[in-house]
Amino acid sequence: MTEQAFVARERELSQLQTFLDRALAGQGQVCFVIGEAGSGKTTLVAEFARRAQEAHADLLVAIGICNAQTGIGDPYLPFREALGLLIGDVETKLAQKAITQENASRLRAALIRSTQVLIQAGPHLVNALVPGSLVIGLLGRAVAEKVGWTDQLERLVRREQEKPEVAEPAIEQGHIFEQ
Repeated sequence: MTEQAFVARERELSQLQTFLDRALAGQGQVCFVIGEAGSGKTTLVAEFARRAQEAHADLLVAIGICNAQTGIGDPYLPFREALGLLIGDVETKLAQKAITQENASRLRAALIRSTQVLIQAGPHLVNALVPGSLVIGLLGRAVAEKVGWTDQLERLVRREQEKPEVAEPAIEQGHIFEQ
């Protein structure tokens, strides 16, 4: 995230802190930050998220942003975005610098638990707000990385790519049958 000057928003930060304190006490809720275009909503939320994550090492931040161009056409966009982050779909937001690398790492680390909660508490959200195939793909990749399969597969691919080229690759039939 780019470092920006942040001034004169203490009242709003205090209100957001009150909401966070309630959530940490078990009173979960959704908070909407509203205002005119260009009024600093995104900057306010980013600053609050930064401060909150500094204070709470295990806090996950999943933010969804409305789009003035498509807002009427997709009223669920903020929920789609927040849910996407919670299931580990962080690359686009990371590339846009909309989330920090630290938050992306936290969200990726929580993927298995987030998916479990999604399946148990919100099964109707799958395919309605987040594509099931995306969840499966992200979860599969996370599991493969956790058990070390990704590294092993990458080594196998590199090994094959580093072999000198021959006119016709020799496939040993015995190895194929054995495997």
